[in-house]
Amino acid sequence: MRVIALGISTLLAATCHAGSIGIYANPDGTGCHLMIPQDGVASVYVIGNTTAADPNLGSIGSGEFRIVGLPSPWVAVAIRDPSLTIAFGDPLGDGVVFGWGGLQSGWIPLFRIVLVAATLEEDVELQVVRHVQPSPPFGYPTTCPWFHYPCGGACDNSGTCVEGISLVINGVCEVGVEPATWSRVRFLYR
Repeated sequence: MRVIALGISTLLAATCHAGSIGIYANPDGTGCHLMIPQDGVASVYVIGNTTAADPNLGSIGSGEFRIVGLPSPWVAVAIRDPSLTIAFGDPLGDGVVFGWGGLQSGWIPLFRIVLVAATLEEDVELQVVRHVQPSPPFGYPTTCPWFHYPCGGACDNSGTCVEGISLVINGVCEVGVEPATWSRVRFLYR
């Protein structure tokens, strides 16, 4: 009986991650790579995403993250989305804490980042990671980017880890594909 209870609690703990914060080539949250020539200028978009399967039906009130991987000769300016009520910090530095006056859900624009590629760099990967000095609501420590899903129970006292989605510049992003045999493909079309 203890093994079953331990298995269930482990499964529940593993499902604590919810939502995502990603960097995209397009403002609609698509595009995992972008080409920028030397001295070129481009915009990338930081977008949060929640679903009804997330805590509190995907409604969030705040969050925190930072972006790493920018080549040092490049210049970048982060412009917060007008929907954000508050944003403290720099997403390209130590990190940013952000929030709204009301709850948000679904596809949520956070920042537009204007990049100036002073040098030609290949395979640049911009990654969404935790703030240098995490400060989740109510002092709960995290080791990841997070959203605060205000709901009853334990999630009301902490940030909930979210997936950080990367963007590749002047390279190719890899999308996982499961290998398949011809007999497996043929089975799908029966």
